[in-house]
Amino acid sequence: MEGKRSLVYTNLRAEYEDVIKKLGFEKIIKLERSSNVDAKKELFDADVGIIEPDAIAAESGSVVLFDFDGVKSFVAFLPETFIAVAEESMIFDTVPEAVGSLIKKYGKVPATIQIVNGPSRTGDIENKIVRPSHGPKDAYLLLVK
Repeated sequence: MEGKRSLVYTNLRAEYEDVIKKLGFEKIIKLERSSNVDAKKELFDADVGIIEPDAIAAESGSVVLFDFDGVKSFVAFLPETFIAVAEESMIFDTVPEAVGSLIKKYGKVPATIQIVNGPSRTGDIENKIVRPSHGPKDAYLLLVK
């Protein structure tokens, strides 16, 4: 990961935070609340955003984020590279199964549900595929045992 400048993360287990601190980024930001204006400004310049998603849908390889306060959405959408770190227990067969399970788990529907399938793309610009049309340029899913 040459040329690393900054990394932003949220919703990670302590053992993952310890690993992140050893990766050699010049700046590491933990975003805890979407109302933290200074942290949001940092997100626009962040190279990498890392989160632990709420679920994974196997049929489409989708990362499912239940975002009650906007934090996960910012970390997943604004940096140039998005990395989701998930465990096998987070994998469901389909998106509806994952979302249904999360609604039962949390007992409510969040303000935002994001289903991330990878970098965005569009064919609306001069009939050519443009990637990314918005959001991160690269997206990765790391499965941890």
